Amino acid sequence: MTPRLAIAIAMLACTICRADDNAPTLAAEGYCLVSTVEDQVWIKGEPTIRSDYRGCRFHFLSGNEKAKFDERPEFYAPMLDGNDPVLAADSDKLVVGKRDFAMRHNDRTYFFNSRKNMMAFDANPAPYATHARNCQEIDDKLRRLELRRGKPASTKLPHDKVGG
Repeated sequence: MTPRLAIAIAMLACTICRADDNAPTLAAEGYCLVSTVEDQVWIKGEPTIRSDYRGCRFHFLSGNEKAKFDERPEFYAPMLDGNDPVLAADSDKLVVGKRDFAMRHNDRTYFFNSRKNMMAFDANPAPYATHARNCQEIDDKLRRLELRRGKPASTKLPHDKVGG
């Protein structure tokens, strides 16, 4: 298999959730993930205090949480931009995870579409975490390449996203 074909196949399997019109998708249902990670509490963020990262928009309680996020967004932002990593790895489907089924693993936040998927991840996280990390690395490389070429970052094709 040629490297270009391999990348194209991986991209299709790993395309990250973004709105079709290039507008950022609201992340974590508008909850402040900095407060969630640091204080283990779900609190809605303020829509006027926000940052965009990987095609998703994050809301924060205050400028302090925003500054922490902006300094280390990968620490706070969910893997696969909030899509369920079990479904992404097992069936190549991107289904938006739910706040009710969220967990931290190795300093990363994961959202799942169901308790069953969250428990499957918890029982054997390595393959799912590796798949999610690989997908994000491919997406990041493609974004950098497109930006160097003067084009906007890639957006998902409408038919690639399931759920949401």
